[in-house]
Amino acid sequence: FHTLSNGEIIWENTYFGNTRKKIMTKEYIYDLQVNDDKVYLQLDGMQVYDYITGDSIWFSVYKNSSKKLINDPKGTKKIGVYNVVADPVIDGDYIYILDMSDKKSQYITKHNFITGELIWASDKIEGARAIPSMKVIGDKIGLQIGGKVEAQVFRVDKCGDYLLYEWLRYFPEVKPFGVQVYNTGDGSLAWESEEFKKGITNAISLNNYHIVCNSKSLFSIDINTGENLYEVPVSKIGVGDAEMVLKYKEDIIVVIGKKGIATFNPENGELINAGKYKEAVLEDRIDDIVIMKTDKSDIAAFDLNTCKYKYFKAKTGATTTLSKEGEFVYVYEKKTISKVKTRE
Repeated sequence: FHTLSNGEIIWENTYFGNTRKKIMTKEYIYDLQVNDDKVYLQLDGMQVYDYITGDSIWFSVYKNSSKKLINDPKGTKKIGVYNVVADPVIDGDYIYILDMSDKKSQYITKHNFITGELIWASDKIEGARAIPSMKVIGDKIGLQIGGKVEAQVFRVDKCGDYLLYEWLRYFPEVKPFGVQVYNTGDGSLAWESEEFKKGITNAISLNNYHIVCNSKSLFSIDINTGENLYEVPVSKIGVGDAEMVLKYKEDIIVVIGKKGIATFNPENGELINAGKYKEAVLEDRIDDIVIMKTDKSDIAAFDLNTCKYKYFKAKTGATTTLSKEGEFVYVYEKKTISKVKTRE
């Protein structure tokens, strides 16, 4: 830590792990925050330091390996796989941390957030290769077992007499899939669901309900019992298999499909609106605007209030940036920049 006036070092300390960047997008894979009189470094776990002196207060770290989760594309020279292990979750005076450093022994650990005291280590998590999401809802901890992770690749391949140099960013699925829920009191397994063996999205929480999709249906699950409140078909309404679940306002569920988006009432699962597009992936979202992008870089700006969209046909390879207020999307095509309205 340095003074702002002259850069003088106030204190320094060592930390565990390496501050890595994603190989293509160059985003840093850590989080550093100051809260009250402590510095919190989230890097392969949690590390906590005294803000005034720099002394280490407590840490819980692990080495996470994402090797062999996916097959390398042909000609791969560099590869990074991300979003494999969920971030720690702070809940009041406690923090919950996933430890997946040992493939045969994977646990949730619960610590006192102030002192770092280990309160318990959970029952062993069985069969998981990736756990992209962890949520604390009431006195339960919900885990997403498997699902989409992020891969960034640099590859070199022959194309006739030439070499093709290519960066790839894509979102492969890691099996097995499932939902497991643990008790916050002692770390014991409360229940697990059989509904997600063939696919799973991320999850959101509303009241005491766990909202999650397999590839075909939307589920609302009582987090305390594992009982399904409802199951609603998604793929049959024309938006394709479910890819992601989002929350809009406090009373709307948004399902991102492979071919569009749909909104639902969280209380009963009734369909509110649906917008059918062509095969695309989520590119960006700000408040009530969602940008979907095809593999040829065409974009559709969906309004979550109606699920209607505005369409822009871009050149293959174009990149996009959504404005801060969501009113415009900027499309960059080689030497051309287009400013496109996202609303009618």
